[in-house]
Amino acid sequence: MLKLKVFAVGFLIILNLSFVGLSCSVKAENLSSAEIAVELSTGKILHSLNEKKRLPMASTTKIMTAILIIEECNLNEEFIVSDESIGVEGSSIYLKKGEKINVIDLLYGLMLRSGNDAAHALAIKRCGTVNDFVALMNEKA
Repeated sequence: MLKLKVFAVGFLIILNLSFVGLSCSVKAENLSSAEIAVELSTGKILHSLNEKKRLPMASTTKIMTAILIIEECNLNEEFIVSDESIGVEGSSIYLKKGEKINVIDLLYGLMLRSGNDAAHALAIKRCGTVNDFVALMNEKA
């Protein structure tokens, strides 16, 4: 009976956060190193763990990349991936030298596989250099 109550409470918390709150967590080795849940209507912090800890921007940067590309590029446009986007460090969709790919497929690789190489290729496609794309992200933010 206790397990059922714990499950029910957990389910209700998740359901509540889905509708009225924001839940963010940064994962490291399958454990959250920092997280926060905030009730949007009041700003009340419902739960937090290391909420002031400085962490890398990885997924937030990929979301901003997707927003800019969706807003400013032809999603069906096909192009050849630049050589500098091949073998980018971190998670990857394993782009190949000279590969032809369209923007929408790179977006899927960016958001579903967290492909750093996809993010790099999209940045080059949009701005010519990663540094110029970073400046565009900062301007947008």
